[in-house]
Amino acid sequence: MNVQQAHQRVAEKVRLAQSSFYLAMRLQPRDLKHALFAIYAYCRELDDIADGAGTASEKNQKLDSWQRTIDGLFSAVHPHRMDDEALIFALHDTRANFTLPEQPFYALIRGMRTDVSGRFIAPSWPDLLSYCANVAGSVGELCLAVWGWNGRDAKVFAQIAGEALQLTNILRDVYADARVGRLYLPGEVLHDAGISTRDPMAVASHPALKDACFAIAEETWSRFDKIAASWPDPCPPTLRSAQIMIDVYKALFEKISKRGWRDIERVSLSPPEKAFYAARAFFTHP
Repeated sequence: MNVQQAHQRVAEKVRLAQSSFYLAMRLQPRDLKHALFAIYAYCRELDDIADGAGTASEKNQKLDSWQRTIDGLFSAVHPHRMDDEALIFALHDTRANFTLPEQPFYALIRGMRTDVSGRFIAPSWPDLLSYCANVAGSVGELCLAVWGWNGRDAKVFAQIAGEALQLTNILRDVYADARVGRLYLPGEVLHDAGISTRDPMAVASHPALKDACFAIAEETWSRFDKIAASWPDPCPPTLRSAQIMIDVYKALFEKISKRGWRDIERVSLSPPEKAFYAARAFFTHP
């Protein structure tokens, strides 16, 4: 397998994943598109491990294997892993062509270990924000590096955006998470809403759930407001795609908020909605 074939296989996996971010990634110049696809595929691979079948021990062994792979990624050692060969090739090519920070790759693994542990139930706000940094802020930092924005300001921006996007996911998936024994709503918020139980399904069906979700929604709105105030000035043209991604997710958050907090089907944007918000961001942002 050569590098071009590897990128083609990774791109097909990303297309089939039907990500809200696919269109924004697809609109990139070739090299940027391949890099973003590789990063997304890496995130998806880890997420599938955490959410897939198997014991916690088996999942951690797979994450250990990926940790060794990332060690090799930053030491120019290319381990032979037939099961992930295309993605490994794509990541090494991306690493060779872009100045990528090392720690976000490991942060993602730490975030997946949190999910695998099964003990992340009604975390404190600080612990939840640390989790958001691992599973979402790290991804933003890698994407910003591909777009040419590195350093402290980029890291701060990535953390804010990561919190906005991950809190949106948490609000969207309260019931889906509860069905698999997960509860990401902060303990402080549940206490303030008068919810004493920490059983995920009991929380999901509690009459005061809407109060807890509304409090988290306010925090999410504040993050989207901070994003708007944190763009670099002048803004590099390459960051237009970051704006597309954020605008699409903000539209998803608005749709969730309008729906309200009750147990109905998982909210998502339809393909035409994704295309509309992506086009609006593309033509209205410099």
